[in-house]
Amino acid sequence: MKNIIIFCLVGLSGSGKTSISENVAKFGDIGTLIKVTTRPKRTSDLDTEYRFLSSEEYNKLFRENKLALCRESYSDRYAVPYSSFEYAKKKNIFTFITPWCFFNTSFFDPKLSYVKICLDLPEEDRIKRMLKRGDSEEYINRRLDI
Repeated sequence: MKNIIIFCLVGLSGSGKTSISENVAKFGDIGTLIKVTTRPKRTSDLDTEYRFLSSEEYNKLFRENKLALCRESYSDRYAVPYSSFEYAKKKNIFTFITPWCFFNTSFFDPKLSYVKICLDLPEEDRIKRMLKRGDSEEYINRRLDI
């Protein structure tokens, strides 16, 4: 089985990680890894981006060592399960992830190889993008504190 190339789009909230990965995926043989999260679903979330879990479901996956990348932000948890990487290998696709997983409080399995692409947008543009996707002002203010 061929190794996959993992491109990690890294940036603060509203910097365009998801938009870029979705648009690049339209070229074919490029996919976005399904991530899991305990956060509430946004109206702008696609079904192909996240699987929404209860805290109990997330904790079970964590205890069973089924998560390759993990991060907690406020009371929400995010992760990429190993099964997402296995799926990408079977399909032989290049893979995008849009992680929050490069923060100091994150775990990234050192056995995984990746290319890190950093996105840097002015705060004003990020706020506009977050409002457009339906984030509340309270949520945006919390995200700007990261």
